[in-house]
Amino acid sequence: PTLTTPDGATLDYTDSGGDGRVLVLLHGVCMSREYFRENIGPLSAGNRVIALDFRGHGASADCDHGHTVAQYARDVRLLLERLDLHDVVLAGWSMGSIVIWQYLDQFGTDRLAGQIVISQGPGDLKRDDWELGAFSMEDLTGFCVHLQEAPREAWAEFVPVMFFEELPPDRIEGWIDVTMRVQPTTQSVILLSQTLPDGRPMLDGLKLPTLLT
Repeated sequence: PTLTTPDGATLDYTDSGGDGRVLVLLHGVCMSREYFRENIGPLSAGNRVIALDFRGHGASADCDHGHTVAQYARDVRLLLERLDLHDVVLAGWSMGSIVIWQYLDQFGTDRLAGQIVISQGPGDLKRDDWELGAFSMEDLTGFCVHLQEAPREAWAEFVPVMFFEELPPDRIEGWIDVTMRVQPTTQSVILLSQTLPDGRPMLDGLKLPTLLT
């Protein structure tokens, strides 16, 4: 199914149906719901599992605007409203978790029962008081340049570390193909949007059942 946002973006999602707990899966930066394809089946046993492709990602239509984690959170809100979903658990992998926190910042815990945070800390940018980030500012700007000049080469360095186990080269190439569906300009813009904010103040005092994994 698809839904169209007020600003004209078309979002694609899958919905397993069923009457169990609603679990909405949110993928990482420049990835897609295909990264959850081995999880959706098992999770659908007893749950209604919805997997969204963010605007301009995966099966969602190309879109030249709205590529901020704050807008992605508003897109998630629209999905919950259109499907009349309540008591939802949002499961975010990497950037998907940052989108959840942006949702909480804008809408609080309305319609939510909990969150699952997968492989994401409160900030991806290293700072003087935060050494656990994924990028220094120099690394981030360098990677954005690489994305503009040689995107496939850049993702060939990035994608393999997304997996717990080492994958054979042909499977890595397939996952790079998935990532390359996102337009290069969008890749840099959303990477900056998800990396630059410091999420620690937003998460201070958070009152929502949370699973960290």
